[in-house]
Amino acid sequence: MKQIYTLNFAFVLRPIGGLALLLLAGTVTGATPPPAGGDSVLMRRTYEVEAEHSTDLVITAAQLRAINPVNLWDAISFYEPSIGTSWEENQGASPLYGAGEMTLRGSKRWGRDERSKPARPTYVIDGALVDARKFFDMDINDVRRIIIRKDPASLTRYGIRGADGVVEMETFKPVKGPMKIRYSFDGIVEWADLSSYHLMSAAEGLGLLQREGLTTGSAASMQQYLEAGTNTDWPRELTRPVFSHRHKITIDGGDDHVKYALTGRISPSNKGVLRGSEREILGIGAYIEYRYKSFRISNELTYDKVETDSKLFGSFGDYARTPAWLEPGNGRGGYLKTMGFDDDLRKFENPLYELSLGSFHRNKTYSVFDNVRLSLDLGAGFALNGRFSYVRDQIRTDTYVSPSSWRYASAPAGTYTGRYGIARSATQTFDGRLALTYAGQSGRSSYGASLSADLFGGVYNMESYAGVGITTDKMGYISFTQSYDFDTDPYAWRYYDRTAGGSLEAYYAFDDRYEVRASARLDRSSMLAPQNRTALFYGVSVAWNIARESFLRDAGWLDRLTLAAAYGTTGAVDAASSDYVVSYSSNIGNEYIYNYYLIGSSIACMPNPSLKWRTGVNRSLSLQASMARRIDLRVNLYWNDARDLLTVEPLDQATGYRYNVSNGGRIRNSGIEYYLNARVYERPGFSVALFTAGSHNRNRIEELPGYFASWYNAGLAADEAPLVAGESVNAVSAVPSSFDGTVERVTGPATIVGTTDPDLTGNFGVSVNWRQLTFGAAFDYRIGGSIFNQTLYDVQFGSALQNLDRRALQSSLRHPFEGDPARLSRFVERLDALNFSSLQVGYRFRSQLIEKIRLRNLALYVTGNNLFYRSSVDRQRGTVYPFSRNVTLSLRATF
Repeated sequence: MKQIYTLNFAFVLRPIGGLALLLLAGTVTGATPPPAGGDSVLMRRTYEVEAEHSTDLVITAAQLRAINPVNLWDAISFYEPSIGTSWEENQGASPLYGAGEMTLRGSKRWGRDERSKPARPTYVIDGALVDARKFFDMDINDVRRIIIRKDPASLTRYGIRGADGVVEMETFKPVKGPMKIRYSFDGIVEWADLSSYHLMSAAEGLGLLQREGLTTGSAASMQQYLEAGTNTDWPRELTRPVFSHRHKITIDGGDDHVKYALTGRISPSNKGVLRGSEREILGIGAYIEYRYKSFRISNELTYDKVETDSKLFGSFGDYARTPAWLEPGNGRGGYLKTMGFDDDLRKFENPLYELSLGSFHRNKTYSVFDNVRLSLDLGAGFALNGRFSYVRDQIRTDTYVSPSSWRYASAPAGTYTGRYGIARSATQTFDGRLALTYAGQSGRSSYGASLSADLFGGVYNMESYAGVGITTDKMGYISFTQSYDFDTDPYAWRYYDRTAGGSLEAYYAFDDRYEVRASARLDRSSMLAPQNRTALFYGVSVAWNIARESFLRDAGWLDRLTLAAAYGTTGAVDAASSDYVVSYSSNIGNEYIYNYYLIGSSIACMPNPSLKWRTGVNRSLSLQASMARRIDLRVNLYWNDARDLLTVEPLDQATGYRYNVSNGGRIRNSGIEYYLNARVYERPGFSVALFTAGSHNRNRIEELPGYFASWYNAGLAADEAPLVAGESVNAVSAVPSSFDGTVERVTGPATIVGTTDPDLTGNFGVSVNWRQLTFGAAFDYRIGGSIFNQTLYDVQFGSALQNLDRRALQSSLRHPFEGDPARLSRFVERLDALNFSSLQVGYRFRSQLIEKIRLRNLALYVTGNNLFYRSSVDRQRGTVYPFSRNVTLSLRATF
């Protein structure tokens, strides 16, 4: 059986009878934990690694559920402080937005590339490659452990898929025993966190207009609003407290030869806190395993359907800025389509009216996952392991805008109103691997090697089209449209991924003191340019267990002291196929008039057949120490380079093209990570542990081609910072200004004034266990880094006809400005934040009590998530979808 060495944050409670035994860090535990719903613990702050010196992070099932019993993304992002996200500040708690767009140990591409096509880690479930959506749609109760691959040597084995990191999932498998029925229930109460929205009341908003010498359109309409006394709280009108519930049932069992499991899960009407949003999940699965002597084969088959719906097409932040003096009701029990008097300067969309229509944005995902695994012990230390997986995803997206929508309020007579858009995408992948392994031992030496070969094939396609001209609100389907949407061309694409590769890995260890590991990976892929279709990667790591040396063996206070170093290369494919092979695009809208309106085609861009993949060169140094069986510390240093990034280079004018895609530049990410656990009190039946973890990363452009920098910086958007050698790709740019007491004006050109990279991110908390009762509290934080305060910018430059932050009532913050509004450096602020991530209390019933009602295990947990958030920057968060707070009641029962 594969052994896992438990490193820091070890806090594992095993109730036996009426006692609780504590397994301390430094012990070796078996690879098979208790099944979900069994005797897994509530708060186990245990970080594991596959090898003593690896910097990979392992998160156990109990840890995940201790932070969030339903949301896998929240749990993973809490435990790994090196994870960075750019979407979460705006998307908030949206059940519609897919997680997974994250970076590990810093940004490795140019900023614009990252925004247009976010780099994601490679996601793996039980050895099979999957996309982020499939990964984070998994039921958290099925997850045995998560492995976040960051170690330079372990990333090498993933070749061209490893440069952005790898997140692996291992799921629970049935164990030998009589048939068991496991049931889990999660009931979630959730409400919107509107604490960052400090908007004006109707009286304050109208008063601001009067102070600035403005009106809503006329003196008469101003007077009507003042006399009406309407004060609509739009953020609260658009949000709601919701209750949702999830159910899962598993039947499993088996003997020495056959093991089986059947599962089903459902999450009906999982409504979001923003009105009109919801998400439903339905999943079934089956597992069968057969073992005969040294041969084992298993097959897991799952089917999942996930449906998301939303009815509002605008952003929550925009709707929240609707003036509070507007009355949404029409006085007849319905809602006004547009709000405002005829002589008003501006009419406003009524989101409550839009919610009453049949409009929707609906996404349905159907996923089939089949994974076959086999192993054969050949004897004499040799073993053969194989795997074959098949994944098929179908995504159906339908968008319906009712002809009664506000969007058509000013449509000219005779114009088609109402629109129905359809997008269909499908993914089909085949993935197989065969590995021959050897492990041996001689005296104080142990050694082993692995030789593997794998094949991957994928087909990806998408098509979309839309029709317009729908008669009534109730006729929401494509068949009721009268014409194609001339503003949206039909669109389709298809591409293939054919990759063959192989790996060779070996290790040697002596006397539990010294160890060396080496690996090499060769990939050949259709995703690479024709002249560089084969890629070679390699890695090596060494470790020294200093505590085993003679001069420290008698140090009873030192349990372990290991120093390790690693070096490795890996890769990623950022280029599109049109960047390296000749591709044509149709010139729609540019017909040849004198040739019967035929549509021509042209080469999309000048291809570069020698284009390379992005190369990651990773280095790390780590120190692990365990002292007095109470304190566990791990420190990781790293400095990683991203090379051969996508750039452009100029072409001769004779080619007809100004430039083509090329390789160049280098970005370095360097940093330090730490994990610390202290068991401060231990007595039979009672224990207390404290924990903390943190990550510091610095991003720097080391090499920047001159032509590419000029080309990139010439097309900057208003919120983009230029690329500058020596600065971060996440730099923040703004212009300086001065205020002379009368008017503010720009005093110079835009300069880099900071970076969004925090100085430190991390977590801390406490775990308490008393007999059958468990308690845990966890916080996450960030210190430093800069952010542009858009809310404060709107206070200065926003229209008084909108509902602004209440700071707009301070005349000093809305002083006159010379020229057009600008991104001023005074709006760039340092961001420090603290979030109360999780508070959990649990109780596991004694077996003597539950056996009377024919139960084997029964546990109840209450978990609160994101209970409060504090920040040094007063700004509106969740501008696309609001953040939320929630409390979950979880029940785990085994019959």
